[in-house]
Amino acid sequence: MSRYLYPRPLPKRQPGSKRGEIEVALRAEIDDLRDSSPTGRARTTLRFLQYRLASAGVIVKGTRQEGDVSLVLSQLRWSGDVGFDEIVDRKRRVLDFTGYVDLREGATKVIRTLRLDPWGGKAPLLIVESESLAGLLEDLAYEFRIPLVAASGQSSDSLVWEIAGWVERGHVDAPYVGDHDFSGPHIENAIRDRVTALTGVDFAMPRVALTEEQVDEHGLPTIMKLDGRTKRRHPAVETEALDQRILLPIIREQIEGRLAVDLDEVERDEQKQRDALIARLEDES
Repeated sequence: MSRYLYPRPLPKRQPGSKRGEIEVALRAEIDDLRDSSPTGRARTTLRFLQYRLASAGVIVKGTRQEGDVSLVLSQLRWSGDVGFDEIVDRKRRVLDFTGYVDLREGATKVIRTLRLDPWGGKAPLLIVESESLAGLLEDLAYEFRIPLVAASGQSSDSLVWEIAGWVERGHVDAPYVGDHDFSGPHIENAIRDRVTALTGVDFAMPRVALTEEQVDEHGLPTIMKLDGRTKRRHPAVETEALDQRILLPIIREQIEGRLAVDLDEVERDEQKQRDALIARLEDES
């Protein structure tokens, strides 16, 4: 990978220091993710990496050591050892509202990105509890051509209104991924009840993860999480505690099982239509 010049000095890590230990663990984790990826590139989030290191006993969750993970990861990215695109951050991004100098050229570029809908207008809505999960699942959602919704906790009425629009258009199946905790059912029910009130449709929100069975099967750690409503701490198992190499196949199986057509055939048909449209544009130029 290319190496970059970081705009300001970063704290050095002493041999045998905690940050040195974090660096070794991060390198190993990211290498493992690359080895298990069909593209040879890691695709993860800072939060998932923090959980992996906490599960391995490298750091203590909820302490300043989580910030050390972020700092060391930044150093690895600026040194070129970890690709900037390998760590996903959905909270901060560039919104592109630019156009094209020539509309025919623009039309050709747009056609190359157009995709067919293998779901017949009724793709499942993949609803996840957090932006961290959404960042992890973007590639999967793109592959299967489905809408991805980050609830970010108790969803706003604006987001629920947007979901309701999809439901009214026939997207009534909404697999859900979220923490196994006190608030989990409340988040799901709040979305379901408000969407039902807006649409009159009792749409399905089956929980794909985390389930009690998955928590038991994988021996996931339970933490005590403070709930702002009850002012009490309740047992919680956060989704990021499950290794993403286990979580992603679980979700993939659920989505793939809902698809009635062969995606490879859809892609071949898609490419034929693209080529035909682009040829027509070129003939007219």
